[in-house]
Amino acid sequence: MAQKKKKSDTTPFAERLLTRLKTRPSAHGAVFVLDLRGRDWSGARPARSGFLTLRNPSDEGWPAKGATTLDQAVAEQWLRDHYAAWIERKLQINEDGPDSGLTVAEACDTYLEDLTKLLGADHNTVSVRRSVVRVHLKPAFGDVPLAALTRKRLRQFLEGLQVKKWEHGILQEMPAMRRTKENVRSTLQALWNHTYPDTAWPFGTLSMAERGVSRRRREAAEAGEIAGMTTSKSYTLAEITSLLARAVQYDRTAFRLLPWLPNTAETIALLVCTAARIDELMLLRWKHVLFEEEAIFIPGTKSAGAPRWIPMQRSLRPWLDRLRALHGGYPEPNAYVLHVRRGQPLKRPSRKTYGARLGKVEAQAALKRHRKATHGFRATHLSWAAPHLPDGVLKAYAGHSRARGGATDAYVETRPPFMPASHREVIQIPCPDVVGAARLGTAA
Repeated sequence: MAQKKKKSDTTPFAERLLTRLKTRPSAHGAVFVLDLRGRDWSGARPARSGFLTLRNPSDEGWPAKGATTLDQAVAEQWLRDHYAAWIERKLQINEDGPDSGLTVAEACDTYLEDLTKLLGADHNTVSVRRSVVRVHLKPAFGDVPLAALTRKRLRQFLEGLQVKKWEHGILQEMPAMRRTKENVRSTLQALWNHTYPDTAWPFGTLSMAERGVSRRRREAAEAGEIAGMTTSKSYTLAEITSLLARAVQYDRTAFRLLPWLPNTAETIALLVCTAARIDELMLLRWKHVLFEEEAIFIPGTKSAGAPRWIPMQRSLRPWLDRLRALHGGYPEPNAYVLHVRRGQPLKRPSRKTYGARLGKVEAQAALKRHRKATHGFRATHLSWAAPHLPDGVLKAYAGHSRARGGATDAYVETRPPFMPASHREVIQIPCPDVVGAARLGTAA
């Protein structure tokens, strides 16, 4: 009895293409091509010829570039795995109107432009997707026609996705986390839907496995490592001292003759001593800083608990005095505590400007942490203060919503009269003289 033939993976459309597989002579010998002459194939064939040369889909620059083959079995496999889906999609898209030859880079530029007009340049979705396009999509697929992407190629791309992260002060390349992969996939799907609104997303669900991360953790455990099993979130006093000294040096060399204010070290001091989020610090004005009451009002907006009073740490006073000296000694109440350019105290500072400054200082000091440059300073404050403050008070000073976990939050006050004096001695950072900061006069 004859053995039952294994069911073929060839789709009806791929079978049609197989009948059009031919060989043609070239300068390097015969190559396999698809004969796409005829009206039915007008949306898929090359502009100057009715013949499409088959090239290795794994090569960079496919389908316009790549190695050819003289092996018919290999050519048929390429056709089934890649060419069939791509050409069928091109034909479908051609019927709907959009250009099937649009590259991923071109589609990304148009998509981001329209998304920015819709949501605004500062919207979080715009920022995330602009980053995904710049870091992942354009380097991997920039010159590839969007319609030429295949499920297999995207799956392999996501499974092997690598990112650069700071660990223990060293920039390392490692497997991407699941959240990063989800951001890449959702950006791709949004890009497709924007470019081809009448054609459904053709790639279905893509794998988001994190095999690399768990493997690294297991290998670190088997090797008896500690560094590979934990992530440092906060800085020690010695590290903060080093960062302040590095920031003073950075300000001295980067801004000595420029109109920008040299206040990077002061920014670090504020972040460590207030636990403020960077967005909150950008809203801080001198009228929020009460020297007599030794309190600071943080104009937070993230949650109901974000607008809050916090005790002014006494180790912060000399750093605040330096900031006042940069304003001429007596800043007007509405002036921003951190402003970027000399002579523009009423212009709101940019979190990107200060985030970039802090990131450079952390990298120069070999203390760069993964994630945002300012998270480590907020974590440092909370880690240092945790042994000295009740949990509810710590959360209230940090601006967490429902810090005490119930109706009590609506009654308990943290205004200056209700702050114990001991709460102003919780965070101890070195004074400017210790880290080499020069004394400032009162000239603006």
